Amino acid sequence: MAKVTLVSFYNDFSVGINVLSSILIEAGHDVSVIFFKLPKKGSMDWFSEEAVEFMEAVDSYGNILGGNAEISRWTDTEVELLINQICELSPDVLCFSSRTMDNTLAREVYPKVRLRVDSVILAGGFGPSLNPEIYADMVDYVFVGEAENCIVELVDAIVSGESIKGFDSISYLEGGELIRNKLAPPGVLKFKKQIIPEETFYIDGDKIISYADRGEVVKTHTYSTFLGRGCISTCSYCSTGNWLTLYKNEGHTVSRRRNRPVEDVIEELKGVRDTEITFVHFRDEFMTTGAKELEHFFELYEREVNLPFWAYLVPKQILAHPNILKKALDAGFVDTEMGFQSGSDSINRSVFTRNLPHKETVEYSWMLEKHNVNRQYDFIIFNPAERPEHHKETFKLLQALPKKRAKLFLPRLYYFPLVPIHEILAEYRDVPIDFEHYYSIALLFLICFVVKENEFDQILNDEKMMGSWQKLRDYYREYIESHGIEFPFGSHAVADSITTPRYERILKKHGYRDVIVWGDDGYFNDMESIFADTNIVHFISDLPEQGGVSEKSSPEVLKGVKDEIPLFICSRRKQEIKLKMLSEYSDYPGRVYV
Repeated sequence: MAKVTLVSFYNDFSVGINVLSSILIEAGHDVSVIFFKLPKKGSMDWFSEEAVEFMEAVDSYGNILGGNAEISRWTDTEVELLINQICELSPDVLCFSSRTMDNTLAREVYPKVRLRVDSVILAGGFGPSLNPEIYADMVDYVFVGEAENCIVELVDAIVSGESIKGFDSISYLEGGELIRNKLAPPGVLKFKKQIIPEETFYIDGDKIISYADRGEVVKTHTYSTFLGRGCISTCSYCSTGNWLTLYKNEGHTVSRRRNRPVEDVIEELKGVRDTEITFVHFRDEFMTTGAKELEHFFELYEREVNLPFWAYLVPKQILAHPNILKKALDAGFVDTEMGFQSGSDSINRSVFTRNLPHKETVEYSWMLEKHNVNRQYDFIIFNPAERPEHHKETFKLLQALPKKRAKLFLPRLYYFPLVPIHEILAEYRDVPIDFEHYYSIALLFLICFVVKENEFDQILNDEKMMGSWQKLRDYYREYIESHGIEFPFGSHAVADSITTPRYERILKKHGYRDVIVWGDDGYFNDMESIFADTNIVHFISDLPEQGGVSEKSSPEVLKGVKDEIPLFICSRRKQEIKLKMLSEYSDYPGRVYV
C-alpha cells in the first residue's frame, strides 16, 4: 500500500481528483487530498493588462469579473500551511494537478515543496500536459494526458522502487534535456464512482479546514460528474476540443466522445441521491450520445435520481430528436449554457472554427424558453478580428433571442497554449489591446439585449453615449434597476428560479392529488398557484414562527403517513430539510422532491 496525496489549485471539488482517488483507494492505497485555495469570483475595477490568471468576463450586470489569483491571491502563510500539511501526511507519491492559469502559482509552490518534502513528485493536468517543459525542472516527473487507466500501475512501480522513466506518458529532465515518452492511449473510462477521501483538506484565508468542517467554506449542495469525456467541436480557442490533438499527433485514434456506460453513471448518482446533494452539474462539454441511449439515460435518471440538473446539450440533436428534451425536462433539466461566441456565423467559422449555425441554436433556445429552462448566452469579447459589421450581426442576433429566463455572459478571449487561435489571429499578436473599446462593445451587447430596438438605435446614434464606456455602463445599470430586471439563475434561494417550473411540470405529469409541503410561507407563497389543484394534506413549516398558512403540522406527522404521498420541499433551506428527512424520516413511503 502506498500513501498518495493529490493536490489541486483553486478548486473545492474536482471530478478528476475524485476519480483518481476512487481508483487508487479501490486498489488498496491510502489517499489524501488537498485543495489549495478555493475558487473565487468577484468584481474588478479594470481588466488585467498583463498576464491573465483567470478567464475574465463581463457579467449580466456590467461588472468586470476576475477570479482566483486575481481576487484571492495565495499568501506565504497559506503556502507554509500546504507544505506543513504535506509533511504531516508524508506521502510516498505527491501528485499536483494544475491548469495553464495556475502556472505562476506552480512556479512559486513546487520548488518550495520539493525542498522540504521527501516524496516522488508528479505534475499533471492541462497545464503540465500542454507545457511539460515548464514543469519538468520543478518536479520529478510530468504526466501528460489522462491518468485513470494507468495511475495504479504507476504508483505501484514507484513504491516498489522501480524506475518509471520508461513509462508511457511520462516526461522528465535528464542531463538538462527534456525526455518525452510516447503517450499511452486514453483508453476506456473504467471508473464507476467518485470518492472524496476522509483526509481531504481545504487551505484558504490563511487557515486549513478539514473535510468534516468544509461547510464553513464550501457549498456542499452541488455534485458534479459527466456522462462522457471529449467534445464534438474543435473550437480554435479551446483546449478541451483540441485535447485529442496530443494523442493524434502520436498516431492514436481516439473518438471525439468517449461515454461511460449509462448504468455506471446512474449507479454513481444513486450513491449521492440520499445525501445532502440537491443539484447535479453534468460537466460534459456537450452531453451527447445516441438519441435512444440519451433518452434511456434521462428515463433512468428521472426514476432513480430525480434531482434538478445543469447540462449542455447539442441543439442540432435536440431539434432532430425533440423527445430527448422531453425526457430531460421530466428528469430535472433546469439550467444550461449556450455558446454563440459571435453573432456572426462567418467569424465563428473562420476565426473560432465553430460549425454550429445560429439558426439551430436560436430555435433550440426558443424551445427551452417554452419549457422554462434557464439559459446563459455566451458571447466572446476582445476578438480583434471582429469589425463593426460583425457587431451589427451580434446586435441583430441579441434582439432575436428569447429573453425570459436568460442572461448574457461575455468572457474575454484567452489564448490557451497549443490551440489554433494563436495562428489564426497571429497578425494581431503585437497590436495593443484597446480595453475601453472592448468594454464599450460588451456594454452595448448588454444594452441591446434588454432594450427595445428603437431605443437601441437611439443609443447607437448618440455620439456622447458611444464615446464613453462610463455613460454606457451608467445607462445600462440605471435601465435594469428602473425596470426591475434581475438575473436569478440556477438557485434554490428564489422559488421562481428553478423550483416553481420544475414542480409545476412534476405535478402536471403525475397528476398528484394529495401532496405534503415542507417549507416556509414566504417561499411557498411565491409558488402557491401551482398547487391550486392539489390537496395539501400537511403543511410542515420550516419556520414555524412565521404567519401565513394557518394550519401547520409538525414534521412528526410524517411518521404516521402510510400512503405514497409525494412531499415537496418549498424552502430556500432545501439541503437542511432533505438532511432532516434522511436522518429522522428515512422510511417515509412517498417520493421527496427538492
